[in-house]
Amino acid sequence: MTQTNKTKKELIAEIRLLRKRIAAIGIESRKAGQIAQKAREYAENIVETVREPLIVLSADLRVISVNHSFYQTFKVSPGETEGQFIYDLGNRQWDIPALRQLLEDILPQNNVFEDYMIEHKFETIGLKTMLLNAWRLDDVSMILLAIEDITERKKAEEALKESEARFKAIFNESREGRLLAERSTRQFFMCNPEICKMLGYTEEEMMHLKVDDIHPKADLPSVIEQFQRQAKGELKLAAGLAVKRKDGSIFYADIHTSPVTLAGKKYLMGSFRDVAESKKIQDELKEKMQDLERFSKFAVDRELKMEELEKKVKEIEEKSQNR
Repeated sequence: MTQTNKTKKELIAEIRLLRKRIAAIGIESRKAGQIAQKAREYAENIVETVREPLIVLSADLRVISVNHSFYQTFKVSPGETEGQFIYDLGNRQWDIPALRQLLEDILPQNNVFEDYMIEHKFETIGLKTMLLNAWRLDDVSMILLAIEDITERKKAEEALKESEARFKAIFNESREGRLLAERSTRQFFMCNPEICKMLGYTEEEMMHLKVDDIHPKADLPSVIEQFQRQAKGELKLAAGLAVKRKDGSIFYADIHTSPVTLAGKKYLMGSFRDVAESKKIQDELKEKMQDLERFSKFAVDRELKMEELEKKVKEIEEKSQNR
C-alpha cells in the first residue's frame, strides 16, 4: 500500500473517525468477532498511511499489525513481529519499565496518552528517545501505539538550552543595565541585576512590568514609536530617553537595542547607559575648555601688553638719545 505520509494531527483525526465507525458497527451487529475484524482492518489501513512507526496491539499486548516504517526503523521482518508479545520484539529490547506502566494505565479504561517520552537504547539502531502517542480504541480491546524518534530533536533542544544558559550568564554579568522585552506586547521577559539596581525594582517586580511602566507618561508616545522602530531594525539607539525609577525619580539614558531569539520567540534587548555620568564628564570637560580659553586670552592679552610696554620703552629711549 502506498504511504501518504500523514501527520500526527491527521492520525488523531483518523483515530477519532475509527472510533465512530466502530460504534456504528456495534449498532448494526452485536457479533464481537465481526466488530473486532472490521476494526482491525480499518486500523491496519490507517497504520500503513502514517510515516512514523506504528503498532496495533491486542488487549494481551500481542502485535496485531505494524507498518512499513516500523520494519525500516527497527530493522525487523513481519515474521518477527506479528503475533509476538510486545516485550519479546527484537530480543526483548522492548522490555521497558516506562512502556509497561504506560500500557497498564491505558488498558483499564479508555485513556488517551499523547507526548509520553521514553528513552531507551535499542541494539539495532542505538540510542532512541521516543515520543509515544497511545490510544485504546472504543468497544474493541486494541491499543494503537504511535512512535516518533526525537533523539536528534532532543539533542538540538539540549544544545539550545546550553546556548541560552550562556546567553543568560553574559546578559546577567553585563555592567550595563539590560532588559529583554517581547516585541509585540513590550512585556519584560528577562532583566539583569544592573537594571534592577538602576530602576530600584526586584527581578520579580520587573517581570510584572513592561516598557510603558518605566517611562514618564508624557514621553510614552515618543518611547513607543522609537521601540517600534527599533523592533523593525530601523533604529539602533534611542538617545537621552527619560527613564522612571520605582520611586518616581527620573534619569536619562541612551538605550542601544538588538534583536534576540530565544526558544523560537523574538525579543528586543535594550542596553541602558545612564547619561548622567557622561553629562558630568562633558560638563567638566567644557569647564576646563572654558578655563583654557580664559587663560589663553589672558596670556595673549599679557603678551600684547608686554609688546606695547616694550614699544613705549623703546620710544622713550630714542627720544632721550635725540636730546
